[in-house]
Order: sequence, then structure tokens, then C-alpha cells
Amino acid sequence: MLQGLYNGLSGLRTSQLALDVAGANIANVNTKGYQKRIFYSESNPSIVRHNNTLGTGVTDQPIKRAHNEMIFSNLKNSLSQLNSDSAYKNGLSTLNDQLTNSVNSKTDLNSLISNMYSSLEKLSEQPINKSLQIDFKDKLSSVLERKNNLINSLDSSIKEADIKINDTRDNINKKLNEFDSISQSIAEYEAANGPKIKNRYLNEIRDKRDLVEQELSELGSFRVQKTTQGSGKYNVSDEGNKIYSREVYETSGQINGLKEVKSELIKLKKLFENSFSSFENDLNQKYTEFGNNNLIENGRVTEEDLNFSKDLNLSDNTISLNMLELRENPSPEESLKASIFSGFKQADTQYMYSESLFDSYQENMDSVSKVNLDEEMVNILKWQRAYEANAAVIRTMDEILKTTINLKS
Repeated sequence: MLQGLYNGLSGLRTSQLALDVAGANIANVNTKGYQKRIFYSESNPSIVRHNNTLGTGVTDQPIKRAHNEMIFSNLKNSLSQLNSDSAYKNGLSTLNDQLTNSVNSKTDLNSLISNMYSSLEKLSEQPINKSLQIDFKDKLSSVLERKNNLINSLDSSIKEADIKINDTRDNINKKLNEFDSISQSIAEYEAANGPKIKNRYLNEIRDKRDLVEQELSELGSFRVQKTTQGSGKYNVSDEGNKIYSREVYETSGQINGLKEVKSELIKLKKLFENSFSSFENDLNQKYTEFGNNNLIENGRVTEEDLNFSKDLNLSDNTISLNMLELRENPSPEESLKASIFSGFKQADTQYMYSESLFDSYQENMDSVSKVNLDEEMVNILKWQRAYEANAAVIRTMDEILKTTINLKS
């Protein structure tokens, strides 16, 4: 009789705990990093008395998180790649937008070079006209000034990328310290209480640890080697030393994307400088073909008076016509724009692929760890019925016990 009362009490307690777990899941459905809790219970071993088998109630097991380490690892890796591609794409997009906006202005290099050739065309009609010579000189000086501005802009972008890289490294170190602190708390608690301790605090702090792991994976390629002791959990040795290793590599994540942006900017700067150097050399070659000194020296227009008359023939326009042959050559800025646009389109394609892969792994993770409200409502109804049934058992056993006592008295 007392065994029946005990069975009812154990079932009542188990049902109440299961209802608490379902309620906690529903309450945290929108909590960032929360992984749903799973409730387990097991029947106690039966006993045999007078050839009768009697149940001995149920016992609840430690509440576990719905967590799959392999899926979580895949999610982190895809998150690292996504953030790497995102940082690279955004860096090239910003640079592409800057150049696109400048093209619509009167101060972009293409417009300035076009103005220079227009001035040279007028000069070909009046090669000894001083005002036209000064105008051409001013137009060429504007081209050279724009070239310097573009190089300065690329240098500024390179420095800005360096600042972002260093800021990201600082952020990584802060997150690593946070990760170490959380992991040490878990390790010490498990060492003191055993790995199967029934404590909800540990599940909450494990959620925090996983969230920090994801944040570290956004910043870089985060790797952690979990101890072989226990069941893949963090533990401490007898001396209290942490038994796990962790590292962030700069081969993926936001920091890798920023480093790729910096590398691309350096390459683009060199490409532009080489392209513009060819532009200057071509102009100098055409201008000096009939005995003149260089038109451009050390990035500046020569201070000498310009001469566009062959053999001092004041009506000859051979030099200016010779230089106008360069008009159809591609602008140095065109090659820069084409390279940036091509890189941006490739980066955008890679980003969309990484986004699709990440969404797939996120969907897998959600199917395992995310709270399903419909499922939890079913659990509440199920355990509520179980609670009511066990309460009825207790009431019945209580009435039987009272009746028995009254009969004996």
C-alpha cells in the first residue's frame, strides 16, 4: 500500500519537473543562444513480493540540452566562411561605390583626361597660342592631381583596413578571455559535483559558452580541442589546470575578409600606379619625339614653356597631333574600375554560396536545438494529464489508507 503511495508521489514529482522544463522552453523561445531542454525519466527496477511484481516508481534523469556537436561544428565553420566573404564583399562594394560616384562627377579621372585631350585638340589648331598652352598645362595638372588623390584614397583605405584588422584582433582576445572564464566555471563545477550533476545552471552556462563560440567563429576560424576526459566536457586536473586548448586562426571569419580586402587594395594601388605610369610615359614619348624635354617629371608638369612646333615651324602641329593619337588608349581609372567591379562580382557570387550553405546548417541546427512551440504544447498537455493521474493515485491510496486505519480502530 505504501509502495503505491510512493509510486504516485514519484510520478507526481516527475510530471511536475517535466512541466517545468516545457514551460522553460516556451519562456525562452526567443532567447538568443538558448537550446531547448529535453526531459528524461526512467522506471525504477521492479521488486517481487509473494510472487507478485511491484513497480517502484520513476526517477528523472539529468535535464539535457538538445545539442549536436557535429552539426554545431559545421554551423561554426560555415559562419566563419560567411563572415569572411561578407567582409571582403563589403570592402570591395564600398570601393566600387566610391569610384562609381566619382564617375558621375566632373572631377573623375576619365573626365579630366577627356578635357585634357579637348584642350590639346584646340592647341593642334593653334600650336603657338600661349593661352591654349597654359590651358592644356592646367588640364594636365588636374589629371595629375586627380591621380594623386586616387592614390591617397587607396592609401587611406589600406590604413582603414589595418585599423579594422587590429580592432578585430582586440575583439577576438576579449572573446577568448570570456570563453576561458565560462569554460573554467563549467570545469570547476563539474570537477566539484560530477559531470552528471542535475543543475540547470550548467545548461545555461553551456548555452553562453556555445554563443561565445559562435561569436568567435564570426571573427575568425575558431578551434577548440575538448578534453578526452568525461564525455567531451571541460574538466580540470587535480592541480586545477584547464584541460582544453583553443585558438583562433586568421584563415577565415571577418578578420580573413578584412585581410583579403587590404591585400586587394595594395594590388589595386600597384595596378593603378603602373597603368598611370604607362600613361605618363606615352605622353612623354610623344612629346619628346621631336627634341623636347619630358612633359611630365616626378609627377608634375614641366615648368618649361611648352613647345608643340616641330623644328620651330610656328605653324606646324605635328607634336600635338602625335600626342592626340593616345586619345583612344584606355584611361588608367578604367582598368582600376574594371578590376574592382570584376572582383566585387566574384565576391558577391561567393557570398551568396556561403550564405546558402550557412542557411542550410542553421536549419539543421534549428531542427535539433530550437524550441518548437507546437511540440512543447503537446508536452504540457501530456504531462499535465500524467500529473492529474498521479494525483488521483495519491488521493485513492490516501483514502484506502484512511479506510484501513478506521477498520482497525
